[in-house]
Amino acid sequence: MTLGHAEEARSVAERVLEVARGDGGATRPGHGDGAARDGVATLGAETPLTAARVIATSRIATSLGVAGLYEVASALLAPIDREQAFIAKEPAARAFLLSANVARASWEGDLEKAAILAQDAAACFEMLGDGRNAARQRQNAGWALSELGAYAIAEAVLREARDAAERLGLAVVANDAKLRLGHLYVRTNRPEEAVRTTQEVIASYAAQRDRVGEGRARAYLAGVHYFAGDNSAAEEEELRALPLLEHSPPYRAALMAFMTLTLIHKGASPDAISNAGNEAKRLLDEIGSVFEGEALIRVAYAEALYAVGDVEGSKLAIAAARDRLLARAAKIKNPEYKRTFINVVREHMRTLARAGEWLT
Repeated sequence: MTLGHAEEARSVAERVLEVARGDGGATRPGHGDGAARDGVATLGAETPLTAARVIATSRIATSLGVAGLYEVASALLAPIDREQAFIAKEPAARAFLLSANVARASWEGDLEKAAILAQDAAACFEMLGDGRNAARQRQNAGWALSELGAYAIAEAVLREARDAAERLGLAVVANDAKLRLGHLYVRTNRPEEAVRTTQEVIASYAAQRDRVGEGRARAYLAGVHYFAGDNSAAEEEELRALPLLEHSPPYRAALMAFMTLTLIHKGASPDAISNAGNEAKRLLDEIGSVFEGEALIRVAYAEALYAVGDVEGSKLAIAAARDRLLARAAKIKNPEYKRTFINVVREHMRTLARAGEWLT
């Protein structure tokens, strides 16, 4: 891990601990904040295991995962994970640890596990009377189901999460659910609905002056336009999103993949295509994994190599993309989810099609 990453990890951890000790207050309180303020002073092996420690550690780990610091996050969770007997007796601790493990399953590419854990976490939070975090976890479950290609059930779960979030005034959760719905609409041949929904989210994030949120939403809209076949509109949104995601490598990597494919379809210069594809792959290699868009990044990189005439390089890249995709599919136990993951998600079908074309 680089010095910059270490400093980022320390900054995130210190901020969460400030809130836990009651020194901060910039973040909105949610369920479990009171227990955390009372019980958490430091983290580490020497700290007594309490529900407050589990809650604070789980929150820190999730924040680190969002920042792409997966190794640090996993190391924080490891000693907590070993204490299942204690966790089973503490419902709040179990709920927050489940939510952290949803994030971990997502960055490890185990979508079925993420979907199952998120639904379990939502049920736990409901039992605790914590509708806020229950809505967040339903949104996570809907996202994972959508990434598996299980679009019908994903849509139902995401609508439920959106409606609950709006009732509770959770703008961020509602926006995330709407973003996923927009993504799902275009993949189920409803481009106009996808554009309208995603534009609403962009406006909401812009009004909140949330640069990363707006950048993510614009990246989603670029994807909506790309999948709908409007490359010019896709490129416009990609260029708007780029500066907003400058400091968000996981999201920027997926954005660069969409930009690579857009440039290929527009017949851009070899240098432009190569630069975009290389940047997407560089970011993926640097952070090791992303919450979403990994298959897109890998197939875009392979297609960029092919487009600029590096046929041998493209073959190596598509073979690696295919192998990674099949390894992720192998983790899926539900046969219907495995089928949709391979045969419904567009970039997955594209990866296998290109492998079939180029590796014969």
